[in-house]
Amino acid sequence: MSFLLYYVHRAEEADVIVVLIDPLNRGFLSENSKYIDPKKTIVAYSKSDLLHKREIEEISNEEILFVSSLSGEGIDNLKSKIVEIALKRFY
Repeated sequence: MSFLLYYVHRAEEADVIVVLIDPLNRGFLSENSKYIDPKKTIVAYSKSDLLHKREIEEISNEEILFVSSLSGEGIDNLKSKIVEIALKRFY
């Protein structure tokens, strides 16, 4: 059983799931994407302040957020996405 699958099963009743990935573990997402429910899961890479622009472009798509707790970059986007998904699930 994958690491993520274990926690996804435990969080089945959750309204919103945030998967925060260390950018050094790039294989994590490709290995576990089949377990992610895009209707209620937010995928975010942490430590975006440590990534070069080229690295972000390589792994970026419209579904992935980049956040930095050090600089605060992307935190507002993450909060907005949490609210957006929660509202869709309730209404």
